[in-house]
Formats: sequence, C-alpha cells, structure tokens
Amino acid sequence: MMLAELERKTAALIADHMAPRTHLSVIAAPGPPSPTDDGREVAVVSIAEASTDGEFQAERFVSQTSPAQSRRVLPLSIVAGIDFAIRPADPAGLATARALLLEDVSLVSHFLSSDGILGGADFAIAVPDPGFQVRSFRVSKDVVNRDLAQGLLTARIECCGDVEIWPPDQVSQEHLIDKIRPAIVAQSIEILPLQPVVPVGGRVRLRVGGLPRRRAAGPPAEPFAFSVHVLSNVPPDQRGTISSGAAGAEAGSRLVNVTGGSTEIEYVAPTANVTGMRIEVVAVHFATPDGRTGAFLGSVAVRVTGGNG
Repeated sequence: MMLAELERKTAALIADHMAPRTHLSVIAAPGPPSPTDDGREVAVVSIAEASTDGEFQAERFVSQTSPAQSRRVLPLSIVAGIDFAIRPADPAGLATARALLLEDVSLVSHFLSSDGILGGADFAIAVPDPGFQVRSFRVSKDVVNRDLAQGLLTARIECCGDVEIWPPDQVSQEHLIDKIRPAIVAQSIEILPLQPVVPVGGRVRLRVGGLPRRRAAGPPAEPFAFSVHVLSNVPPDQRGTISSGAAGAEAGSRLVNVTGGSTEIEYVAPTANVTGMRIEVVAVHFATPDGRTGAFLGSVAVRVTGGNG
C-alpha cells in the first residue's frame, strides 16, 4: 500500500486517459519498458524518489469529521517517472515511431497538467484505505532520446509531487472533550536528595515533590502516575533499576502511582560492572493513560560508587 498504491493509481489514471492510443500499453513498475512486437509501445510508471522536507514534524496529524478520526501522517516530496519505449515496425518506420512517441509524451504531459491531477483530487481512493493523499502533482520535465538503443526509441516524463502517507487503516477515534479540569503543577518538580550517592547494590529512596495535592472540584479524576526511566552510558542490563511501581508499556520503564503532593521512588544500584564512580540519571515523566512516557517533569543524577571508588 501507500507508495505502491500511489504508483498503481498513477498508472491507472494515465492508462484510462490514453486508452484510445491502442498501440500504447501503460503499466506500473517494475519495468523496464520492453515492447516485444514491432510498432508497439510501453510506458512504465514508477515512484523514483521520496524525501521529507526541512519542515517535517514527527507528530503531524490529519483529522476528519465524518467519521471523527485522525491519523499521523508523513509528508513526502516524491519524484515519479513515466518511461516510454517504442519498437519501430522496420527501419523505414523509424520516423513514424518517433512521431508516435512524441505525440504520446505530449498527450500524457498535457493530461498530467489538468486541474484534478495538479491538485491531487483525481488520485483519491475511498475504499480501501490507500495509505496516501496527494496534495500536488506536476510535470517537471520531458526527455526524448533521439537515437535507437537496443532497437527501441525511448522517452521519459518526470513529475514532482507532494503527498502524505500513513499505514492504512491505522486511525485514532476522536471524541468530544466532556470537561477540562486544570491541575497546576510547580515546575520544575523537586527530587530529593539532590545529589544521592549509592554503593554498588545499594538502594536510595527519592522523594518527588511539587505535585498538586488535589484536583479541581468536579467528578472524581482518574489516578495518574509517573513513568520513570534509568538512563546511563552502559547497556540497559548493566544499569540500576527502579523497584517501585509496576512495569510500564515501554522497555525499561516503571509506572509509579502518584499518591499526593509527595511520592517516593526507590532506585536500586547495579550489583556489578562499576569501577570508580558512575553517573546514572533517574528521569521522571507523567505517564500517559496507556502506560507510556508523557510530559517530562524532572530528573536527578545518582552517583554510583564501585569497588575501587
């Protein structure tokens, strides 16, 4: 799907438009164009290049209202190629074959400059979800080769387009917000002790303060939690761990329920592979409802002393 479906749709649009040109067959890649019969011509449509632009936003979403849903999309700039090849009927028919080739290139270029192509509307596919939307599509250049190569006359149309792609059928349902209950949190939060020092295999309890002691008035709010990670310059299996809470949805994370204005988190230092002193960082985020890492709240550096420290 996605770019492959766009490639097929482009070929289908051109094939339908060029159907009266019975000597020409339009297909989607793979190629190359290789007509087997004299006087026949083949055009192969392919997506040749795709790149993101400098303004790409990793969390860009597109929403629709009927039904209410959204999807995360990747904007791409693409280059599409239409490669033509015609086999002259005989040496005497070389001029006729070239004239046909030039006419076909001209007709396809003219078709690709129509409003429905330029604005992307003609590329729309309702069902099934194609995984792409064309924002713009335009001819950038035509190249027609003068001489025969392996018994064929060839040409190429290059097109540039701006598209958005997404994994088909991966959408998020949207709902109206019933009520907003703001919670004011002092930033940044305070994690005590400020500079904890722990021996190999030791433990330290970190107190996280600065959180709201209550929510605004209204219906009971769902409990919320921290997502806690240990960061270090060694592999995960050699780092310290968090013993508090439960495993989060992401590897190495722990979910610790927030019980009030102050919550404790226990850090357990690694039991081996520490020589001298190692710095590890305990990073605290709000947890999302599905147990993943949310907004960053704060962190504290833990100094772990080894056998030779």
